Amino acid sequence: MHDIRPGNRSRLSFRELLSRSLEADVQIYVIAIRRNVRDLDERRGRLQLDRLVAETGGRLFTIDAASQMEQMSSVGELIRNQYLIGYKRPYGAQSGK
Repeated sequence: MHDIRPGNRSRLSFRELLSRSLEADVQIYVIAIRRNVRDLDERRGRLQLDRLVAETGGRLFTIDAASQMEQMSSVGELIRNQYLIGYKRPYGAQSGK
């Protein structure tokens, strides 16, 4: 897949964006307005969004019209209700078996 720079004046290529996202260990959430995608660049862009979401552990939400944006309040709810539990063995402690 070729990297494209979308018409929104992005400063990073897709590859750079993906790399930085993975390095920063962030989840990407995308809200996409569904269109009849016939243009090759549009299809590539959609594939890149799908990949970005999949590799960062985020989610892709697709709506049919901009008027449905209010329904996307669930995105903020998803983000606010996440947490991570971890354990780090104290220095010099046994393996915990």
